[in-house]
Order: sequence, then C-alpha cells, then structure tokens
Amino acid sequence: MGDGRASSELDPRPTPSALDAAKNWLLAVRNEDGGWGEHELSASRVVNTAEAIVALTKLDTTWDASASIEYLRRAASGGYAKFTRHFGWLAFALLEAGLPSTDPTIAGAVEWLAANQNKDHGWGQDANLPSGLYTTFLAMRVLSSARVRSDLLASATVWVDHQQNGDGGWPFRAEAKSDACATAYALISLTKYSHQPFESSDRCRQACGFLIEHRNGPSWAPSYEKGGAGDNVHTFAHFTTPWAISALIASAYSPTQRAVVDGSKSLLDSQSESGGWADVSQYRPTVWATSNAVSALVEHSTAFAEVRRVEDVVQSISMLHARLDSITTVVSGSSVVFRIGPGLFIGLGQRTFVAVALIVGLAVITATVVASRLTAAIYLTVAYAGCVIVAVLLFAYLRQVKRRDAAFVWSSVLGLISLLVAMAGSYVVLTR
Repeated sequence: MGDGRASSELDPRPTPSALDAAKNWLLAVRNEDGGWGEHELSASRVVNTAEAIVALTKLDTTWDASASIEYLRRAASGGYAKFTRHFGWLAFALLEAGLPSTDPTIAGAVEWLAANQNKDHGWGQDANLPSGLYTTFLAMRVLSSARVRSDLLASATVWVDHQQNGDGGWPFRAEAKSDACATAYALISLTKYSHQPFESSDRCRQACGFLIEHRNGPSWAPSYEKGGAGDNVHTFAHFTTPWAISALIASAYSPTQRAVVDGSKSLLDSQSESGGWADVSQYRPTVWATSNAVSALVEHSTAFAEVRRVEDVVQSISMLHARLDSITTVVSGSSVVFRIGPGLFIGLGQRTFVAVALIVGLAVITATVVASRLTAAIYLTVAYAGCVIVAVLLFAYLRQVKRRDAAFVWSSVLGLISLLVAMAGSYVVLTR
C-alpha cells in the first residue's frame, strides 16, 4: 500500500489513512455473529475474534465492540474455548476492551489458566502438554494485565528466564534451537509482564542483539512452531516482525534505532491495498497478521512520538538558554556594550556612562530640594553618595588586582543602582 508510510523517510509512523484502511478492513470482514475468522468469509474463531478486538481497540477506543464481546462470552460459556491460546487471547481482549478483571468471563479464564499451569510453571497448548514460550507468554500477559495471581506470574517468570539459550535467544520448546519470534515473546514477557527490571540486564541486551542479528533484511522471517500431541499436531505460523518490534521497544530499545524503524517501514510497505496484512507477501490478508501488525505499529508510533516530544522540549530549553545567554554585557577596553538579543548592541563610553549617572542623580536630588522636601533630599543624598563611594572603592580595588574588565563592569553596575535608588526615592517623595 503505497501511501502507508509517513512523509519523512526518518519517521516510521503510519499515516492516518493507513490506519483507517486497517480499521475498515477489519470491520468489513467481521461476521454477522460479531466474531472473526482467519480471513474474509472464514467462520468465526475465538482467537481471531480476540485478536481483532485488540487491534481495533488500539486503532479506535470508541468503536462499538459489544457484539464481538458477546461472541467471546458465548464462546467461553459454550465450551468453544478449550486451549491455553483461547483463554489467553480471550481474557486479554476483554481487558483491552475495558472490562474489569472481576468480569465473570475474565475470571473464568484466569481460573482455567491457574488450574492448567504445568508443574514446571509454564503453560502448554493444552493441559499436560509441554510448556512453550508462546502459550506461557499469553498466560503471563493475562495475569499481569488483570493484576491477579502474582504467585503464578512469579513462578512463570522463573520458567521463562531459565529457557534462555547461550546465544541470547529463546526456543519455542525447552532445549530447542533459538528462534527470533520465541525470543520476542520471552522479552515481552520478562520486560512488560514480569514486574521485574529485566530490561536493564546484560541478558536483555544480549537477547536484543540476537533479534537484531537474525533479521531477514529490514524485517524478520515468519516463524513456524509445532504444537499438539499424537495425531493432533499442528504447525502454528508466527508473524515475527511485529513481535520483534514490540519486544525491542519493551526492552527500552530506542524507537529511533535503525532496526526498529526499518521493521516498521517494512510493515507499512507490506500492507495490502485492501488495508490488511499477510504474514507472507503475496498471500491474502489474515485477521491475525493484521492484528499483529497494527499492534506493533501503534506501539512504535506512540514510543516514537514520545521521543520526539522529549527532543522538542530539549530543543526549546536550548533555544531559551541561548536567548538568555544573548542578554549579556560585553566589556571591551573602556566601553560598556550591552547586547540585547542577536544583533542589537548599545554602547556607552565608560566615562560618559559614569558622568550621566552622576549628573542625573544630582539633578534628581536638586529637584527634591527645590520641591521643599529637605529631609527626603538628605536621605537620598546619603543613599546615592553611599552607592557612588562603594562603586569607586570597588573600581579602585579591582583595578589594583588587575581585573580591569571586572572593575568597569561592577563600577558601572553600582553606578546604575545608585541612579535607580535616587530616581525611585524621589518618585515616592514627590508623589506623596
């Protein structure tokens, strides 16, 4: 989709038209029962419906999700939700839609997850199946978002932590080869949902390095995971690029870094004309790939905008600091030069400046005497003379210690203060 990219090559944020196209496509392929299938004209499924709710809520918090929420409620109560991925996605989607953790459907999902955690503290695709990274990530995301069962969350954190391989990556299954998407799930689990400062650790940096090294050009190749048991073994496709972007951002990796920016731009470039995404180019768009892409792009856009706001604030402060620095006094030889803003200079000879201060001060005192304010004139004379004497003594001292420029500055400043004292005092006296 050619107009999905923002106008600047350095700005990876999608245009409003690209996001609107994604939203319109998702709404267009929703089924009459309020649910979504894998793609257009597919029968509704629990996971696809939950994925679409999450994406649409990120795109527009005001969209009407009531029919889709009811579909998930019926699926949960009717026995259509059977596996970890069902309950993990279902509960998270309802939480994202704004339902409280005490909602019966969410509470039921949490109860199922608590009852089906494996003895090693991870979760498998189903009860008694080996623990896997993806399903454990889904369960941790629900428990953390709902703020429930911190004990299960803590034990699952330990399981995920211990699965990291020596190369910095994680496998989908214990003791298997590291995979980029599995690594992304693990990073998100440990940085966003474990409530522990994993993102500041060396192991987190090593994992980010693994992700960066295992790119396929500007993006990441899809990952394929075997799941199930016996005759019921399936291959699950994972759209790696969106999850890798989310993982790097969650790991405090700068949203302006080249790998993250390139990943988002590759997503924008791969958006179909209809507005959806496929996990592999030339395939038709799917709900799950579109949901993954939208979530990552919105997260990256938010993080990128926050960085830009901080940069704008820093730039504004720097400009203000520069303007304050421009209001300076520059002393050169026997002249005092005031610079007010860029390019505007006011120069006064040193002797002329002091003479003007003395003449004006004496004129003010004389005016006070003429106005028959003898007592006030005495007070003003004493104050003015005191300031002048201090200015002369300071000037003489600084000249003696060979700080000629400072002598000119400080004597001029005190002369100006004495002038202001005389003028302010006479104003108060003469206006009584």
